[in-house]
Amino acid sequence: MSWLPKLNDRQLAVLRRIGDGDAPVTSAAHELARTVYALRSRRLVDTPRRDGVWTAVITDAGRFYLQHGRYADRGASPTRRPGTSPDPQPVRSAVAAVPDVPGPGELIDKVRAAGGVVRVASPDAVTRAAWRRAIHAAKEKGLVPDGYHLRHRGRDDDDLVVELVGGDHPGRRYWAQERQRLAIPDTLIEPHPVVVVLRREERRLAVSSTSRDRALRLIQALVSAAEQDGDTVALPDTDDLPGFCVVVGRWSYRLVMEEEWDTVERLPDPDAEHDGKVYAWQRVQPVAESAPSGRLRLSLPDDPYGHRGRPRRWADRQRWRLDDKLPDILGEIRTRAKVDEDQHAARERAEADRRRQWEQAVAHAKQRFAEDQRVEALTGQLADWQRAAAARAYAQVLRASIAAEPDPERAADVAAWAEWITGYADRIDPTRRHRLLPAPPTDPTAEQLRPYLKGWSPHGPEQTYGR
Repeated sequence: MSWLPKLNDRQLAVLRRIGDGDAPVTSAAHELARTVYALRSRRLVDTPRRDGVWTAVITDAGRFYLQHGRYADRGASPTRRPGTSPDPQPVRSAVAAVPDVPGPGELIDKVRAAGGVVRVASPDAVTRAAWRRAIHAAKEKGLVPDGYHLRHRGRDDDDLVVELVGGDHPGRRYWAQERQRLAIPDTLIEPHPVVVVLRREERRLAVSSTSRDRALRLIQALVSAAEQDGDTVALPDTDDLPGFCVVVGRWSYRLVMEEEWDTVERLPDPDAEHDGKVYAWQRVQPVAESAPSGRLRLSLPDDPYGHRGRPRRWADRQRWRLDDKLPDILGEIRTRAKVDEDQHAARERAEADRRRQWEQAVAHAKQRFAEDQRVEALTGQLADWQRAAAARAYAQVLRASIAAEPDPERAADVAAWAEWITGYADRIDPTRRHRLLPAPPTDPTAEQLRPYLKGWSPHGPEQTYGR
């Protein structure tokens, strides 16, 4: 096996997880599927299926790799390279055609007699396939005792080990459970009021006349189940919208029932009139036209961004019918309601947090505005006080100069001027006018507050800075 590349870290981690068995890896783990397939291609794991679900099981080769960090030596197998095939083996269809391979019933007895484990040393491809058929038949026929499960390793190579293990299979909890189907009425005896409107107004139900009765019965089953679970059903608010709505709490989800159409080719009617003359030697060309297929489809046509990537269409297909998908549709609607409710709550929390931040910003802005008003008042008082002191000093100088003035009339004018200056100083001096305390701050207007908000709008948290 030296031609196989070594496992990378992710592959090695998944192989250890499969080998431990504490957290089974099944087809439900979509993110691990490619890694499991890579391990299976190297025969380190097997993926037996049950009820359409595979569960990864480590092989002896996988255990060898975990123990030794390399692939096990398989004799002649290392000479085989990718793209080549092993020597062909004859294929036999019956278990009994291969010697020493027990039948389904004998298999259980053989394993129990061996203490719960039977090991077949390196069987050839035919014997290995016969054992696998016997194991599968024992499971299908219900021969495995209650309280036990049958499993095997070595599906494709190495020793084949068959085990009868007590308890449920570790992957059972990941297997798809059988869904409970909704009861579809055979006839519409007492239809829901919404169904009555859909039956009366054909524009709300885009299906052919042959499929109309079945479509209405499916809708009846769906709306009945919805109301039994506490939801309500109504028609769309807009009359020109087709379909109906399932309302879960505050959320409404519109469903539209449609019929899928097929393109079919039809030969023209030979008796119908033709625009041009058709000669006997001309080949008659088929005409393509659309025809109702009988396949019904139920969809959620309104696909908001919050639900992108979620299931939104269910229809009749070869492997299932729309009848089987009705529980899935109700489940998807309720999942969307929970998602919408969670998103709504998150938006409310974000809006409340934004409003709280805005209110804090407004309060801080008002404090800064009031502070600036006090600073402005102080600056004015200091200017007036300094000017008053300078005026008094100047008046004192003027009075001192009167003694040296020889003109009595001029001396009287200087004295009067000094007196006026002293009175002016008293008038502007804040300490003389009992204006030591500034006036209470005024409530700022929106435009006065805007420069202090650091980008917030003064009108509210939902407004932008420019408003």
